[in-house]
Amino acid sequence: MLISFSVQNFMSFSNKVELNMLTTAAVKELPQNATVAVVNGRGDSKQKLGILKSTIIFGPNAGGKTNLLAALRRFCGFVIKSHDEMEGTISNPFLLDRKKRKEPSEFEVRLLLSGIRYRFGFSVNEERVLEEWLFIADKGVERLLYTREYRQNERADIYKYGPEQAKSFNALEKKVRPNALLLSVAAQFNIREALDIHVFLRKIKVLDIRGDRTDDISESQLKAVSLWLQYADTGIRAVKTVSADMNFKGLLSDLEQRAKKDKKFKNLHQAMLLLNEFEEGFQNKPPKNMEFIYLDRENKRVSISKKQQSAGTLAMLATACHIMNQYRQGGILLFDELESSLHPMICEALIKVIHEITGDKLQFIMTTHNVLLLNSDLFRRDQVWIMEKDQYGQSGLKNLADFVGIRKFAKLGKHYLEGFFGGLPLLDDRKIKEIVAALQAQSESEEHSNEQA
Repeated sequence: MLISFSVQNFMSFSNKVELNMLTTAAVKELPQNATVAVVNGRGDSKQKLGILKSTIIFGPNAGGKTNLLAALRRFCGFVIKSHDEMEGTISNPFLLDRKKRKEPSEFEVRLLLSGIRYRFGFSVNEERVLEEWLFIADKGVERLLYTREYRQNERADIYKYGPEQAKSFNALEKKVRPNALLLSVAAQFNIREALDIHVFLRKIKVLDIRGDRTDDISESQLKAVSLWLQYADTGIRAVKTVSADMNFKGLLSDLEQRAKKDKKFKNLHQAMLLLNEFEEGFQNKPPKNMEFIYLDRENKRVSISKKQQSAGTLAMLATACHIMNQYRQGGILLFDELESSLHPMICEALIKVIHEITGDKLQFIMTTHNVLLLNSDLFRRDQVWIMEKDQYGQSGLKNLADFVGIRKFAKLGKHYLEGFFGGLPLLDDRKIKEIVAALQAQSESEEHSNEQA
């Protein structure tokens, strides 16, 4: 599970910003929104650690909410792929400060995997990794696995290892390029600690309602999808899958006929080979189409295809399928603008489902503008974060549990709209007249140009 993620000097984050998923001792409400994880302690002892199942970030447009999710995604991508040949790094410094433009971007994550805590991070400039570190707490106290530091005067990476890791990691030093991470390389050689982190970070996914995630849904999972769509009052009674018709032989024949008439088909042979491969793959796993069952006025079942469903229905379907797939493999699901294409009441229902999921397999990080969610007794105070930019364009992050005087189950949305927590857009109504005047001037200018033409 994710304990925390921090980023510094990346996009709109000039100073260090940390998203912490640990529960706050003073917050007692909604215990079902957190899980009590077991952590390895000294000897054979075990400790308990409260970790939140979800967290939600509020703030104005362009405040930095999406940038935080982007930072986490870029971090994961670099860890997963940096062992491959690639250009540069993921450095993207804060540009509104002359000094920061020349400084490295820094990332760090703290994880709990199978009872073991890890702390891993790195700093990078545009060309190379400048620092990298990995610590482990498998027996209660954090200890060093390795550190890496690029020394400009020596033009070399200097590595230091814990006594038990020197042999396994030391052998890989020469295989690490300047713009690659030792952890990424070590995972390719099945070094356990590196591989565990690598596997977990691959399970951090973004929910994209435009994407189709229905292919991997099993027949048993269709029942849960059907129940979700019923609960959302869509009129859908059930969802089923039917085998899709794929006439590859007919398609190949059409391509051959067209190639004889059209000289532009230079890559026809390659296309045909790919289609043959697809045909073999579909024979092993035939594609399926999803159909939706409704009842007509005579109470008879009517099957309607996915193509005929509304954008809202497809958004709910995609959301359900994402959660199904993610729950199966575990990890973290990122929702950017949770309310996109979803009714506020559906958002509330979705969050209730998330918090009813038991165990420690799955976490959710969400961003939203939907203030109604703050007034619905859905979130603990330590689950709610406020993102805002200061006058210099720097994004900052505040947790509601840090505010004094907030009662348990208070109407947080009301406090938020009153500006108690910050994170609101600062709107100057005088600009409205200027905007209207600019639009009118543009329209008059275009009319004048048309008259002259």
